[in-house]
Amino acid sequence: VDPVKQSRLVEMSAFSERPEQARDIANAMVKFYIEENLSGKLAMTQQAASWIQGKIGEVKDRLTRSELQFEVVKLRKELAKLNEKYLPKHPKVLRAQTRLKTLEDQLGPDRMKELTQGSLPVLYAELEREVESNRKIYDSMLGRLKETMASQGMEDTNVVVIDPAEAPKKPVAPRVLLNLILNACQAMGERG
Repeated sequence: VDPVKQSRLVEMSAFSERPEQARDIANAMVKFYIEENLSGKLAMTQQAASWIQGKIGEVKDRLTRSELQFEVVKLRKELAKLNEKYLPKHPKVLRAQTRLKTLEDQLGPDRMKELTQGSLPVLYAELEREVESNRKIYDSMLGRLKETMASQGMEDTNVVVIDPAEAPKKPVAPRVLLNLILNACQAMGERG
């Protein structure tokens, strides 16, 4: 393998007593290099996809939790309006209370403590922003995962064969004339 000066090219050559075998060896070496290059890229893509999938799980959990918290605050706000309008035993009030209790149970006592601090309108605005932010992050990561998964099937390499190896027309070794001249020079040097 010889790099071509001032370019991004390399010249691949192989030596054998049979010209066809030399050609086949050089072409096989190039093919192997391309396959290894693709294999390395595929491994990196799979590793990236695996990492993104792990992170998506975390972001999805945060999104689900923030949506539940937002739903609780929204229901509390709605229930406050219903209590102003209806008596405590009204079906709309009872349905809202049942739904609120179900959501609070899903969140658990630790998360509910967070929702008892601060005023309802402030919590509502904060959670609305948090849900929107978490949803954007989740959608972005999901899009990135889809791109990564799609690129797994693509065979893309930066290695291109410009000219495949050809069988030499004449032997490149031994160089008989050059060897004769060198031997003659050496013999003269030993005599003199």
